[in-house]
Amino acid sequence: PDALEVELDDPLGGPPRYAYLASVAAPLRSHVNYVDYDPALDRVESQHYRFGMTRGNVTDLALKEAMGDDPPNLIDRFKIRIRATVLHFFRYRLDEDDIETHLLAYRDGHLRVIRRVTDAARIGLGLSSPEVESSDYFYRDFVQTPFRVKFPWVPDAVFGDVEVRLYYDFRRLDGFHLI
Repeated sequence: PDALEVELDDPLGGPPRYAYLASVAAPLRSHVNYVDYDPALDRVESQHYRFGMTRGNVTDLALKEAMGDDPPNLIDRFKIRIRATVLHFFRYRLDEDDIETHLLAYRDGHLRVIRRVTDAARIGLGLSSPEVESSDYFYRDFVQTPFRVKFPWVPDAVFGDVEVRLYYDFRRLDGFHLI
């Protein structure tokens, strides 16, 4: 009683969605769980997708119709290519095998899963790149991955012309569109 109903229209033509606002003295938490995280498998699942990580990188992506579905993985391979000039003279190359990812923390809630990780590249001679820290937010229908880079020292003194590329090779994408 006394709740405010908000109707939201999908601009892409989907069915309307509803949200309800109310003020109550003792709110009840919903028992509906929209997204799950399995830390042993490093896998996030919702009703609509599955993301599985290997060494912290997404290597399994499946689009689902319902929780419990087990459709095939759409990712054939994940690749990282890093190229840099060291001491303004030597060319240096790294790939996904040179990246170290560490899970710092996670929270598996009813509405979202949050995974906080750091990534760094092993350069050699005991050196690593600056860490890139990111918090990945997994909701029922979408994923967000904002990140920040920490520079504990000035990389221009050692590195120049740094180029980082991330690639996904997919399979079975007939009928898909990129938006």
